[in-house]
Amino acid sequence: MDKVRMGFIGSGNISRSHKEQLKRFADVAMIAHSDVVMPAAKAAAQAYGGRAYDDYLKMIETEKLDAVLIALPPHLHGTIEADCAERGLHMLVEKPVNLYLEPARRAAAAIGKAGVIASVGYNYRHVKAGHQVRELLRGKPIATAHAVRWFKLPPKAWWKRYDQGGGQLVEQGTHEVDFLRFVLGEVKTVQARYGYTLLGKEPETTIPDTQTVTLEFESGALATLHLFCLMEGLQRGGVEFWGRSLCVKFDGTDLAIESPEPLAVPELESPLFLDNARASVDRRFVEAVKTGDRALLSSDFADAVKSAEVCLAANRSAERGGEPVNLPLA
Repeated sequence: MDKVRMGFIGSGNISRSHKEQLKRFADVAMIAHSDVVMPAAKAAAQAYGGRAYDDYLKMIETEKLDAVLIALPPHLHGTIEADCAERGLHMLVEKPVNLYLEPARRAAAAIGKAGVIASVGYNYRHVKAGHQVRELLRGKPIATAHAVRWFKLPPKAWWKRYDQGGGQLVEQGTHEVDFLRFVLGEVKTVQARYGYTLLGKEPETTIPDTQTVTLEFESGALATLHLFCLMEGLQRGGVEFWGRSLCVKFDGTDLAIESPEPLAVPELESPLFLDNARASVDRRFVEAVKTGDRALLSSDFADAVKSAEVCLAANRSAERGGEPVNLPLA
């Protein structure tokens, strides 16, 4: 196809961020925008071209589309991915794929049955340094890792509600969880404890301000994650991996190595590692849709469901006072 005809489900900040990248691509046509808040959809249509809808089902049934971007709060995904798959639409889905595991699994099954391309916007998998970390550590015994996500409290009302956003781990720290899986493999057991020291005093806020999580991987490696969402102006994210006399640090953009022995960073050349992670996410998706080459997808939907499952297992553990939770979840 000469142009990928795209529709957009959700017209918030993340959707707008993708559109700013997609408008640079001559082989993308922005056809339609949907949002339950019609003025938001109309504003997107005015800014990027196309028609506005307040119902995504009407949009995907009315318009001739090749693909959709789905960028919604975690609790609003519902059956959207399954509905799009059943209509043969390829999809780029923003993380997390869902706040609830069973609908996410049903969506993955529908996507697999339909055979459509479905990519998920895990940024760390879409920068060169992220792939270099994985190649550098491939075959090396890694004993432990530590990840952090320190961020400000976003102003969105849904983000502050545990029953809508799932907390910082589900909504943001999922990037670190996903990257740990990308490098270390599958998680076996999860334990978590959450704190409400500061946010517990704020009205209409039900998420924890502090989250501490321990992951045991099938390889035997252990990882800890520390999250805190009251760090205005002091934001940080990333992962450190430790093996024998080796530490590899990844901050989401670049890597650094600490080792008494010199280690060469693997050379990875690809025109699809663009100037920023979101541009790479979008470019890889568009190329995959045009060519049918699924190898271009650094993060497909079925794999992203596993990252969501780890985060939801941590929530379950914290709700049970730190009790270990085994994967997969029943």
